[in-house]
Amino acid sequence: MPLDGFYYKNLDFYNKLKKLENIELLSTDINSHTLIKNALATCTISSTAGWESLMVGKKSIVFSNSWYSTHNNCLVVSDTKIKTQNDIKFFLNKNISKKKLQKENIKFINNLGKKFLYGDLWPKLHSPKNLKKMKKNFFDKLAEII
Repeated sequence: MPLDGFYYKNLDFYNKLKKLENIELLSTDINSHTLIKNALATCTISSTAGWESLMVGKKSIVFSNSWYSTHNNCLVVSDTKIKTQNDIKFFLNKNISKKKLQKENIKFINNLGKKFLYGDLWPKLHSPKNLKKMKKNFFDKLAEII
C-alpha cells in the first residue's frame, strides 16, 4: 500500500475531496462534539464518533462492524448498491422518540456487560477480585450519563 494511503493523506487527496459535490472540509479547530451536535448523522468506519453520536441521540452510519453497530440507531453499510442507498435514505428519515432512544441506550449499555471477556479467562493475566463490582459500577455510571 502506498505511504499516503496507509499513514496519512497528502494534500492532493484533500484537493480531490474538495472537488466532490456536497463536500465541505472544515477546520481542525472545530470541536467534534459541536459537529456531532449539529449533524443529522455521523458517518465513520468504526470510530468513537459513531458511539458519541448515538449517545446524544444522533444517527450513526458505520462502514464496518463496530462494537456498537447493533444499536437500533446505527446502520452498517457494506456496499454501494442502489438498495443500500435507499436503505440509508430510509434510515436517515426514520424518527425515534427521545424517550424510546433513551430506553434503547440504557438497554444497549446494560447488554454490553454480557459481551465483555473477563481478564481471568486469559492465561497468566490476573484480574482483580472485585472485577464484577467494577464492571457493574462502570455500566451504572455510564447509564447515568446518558
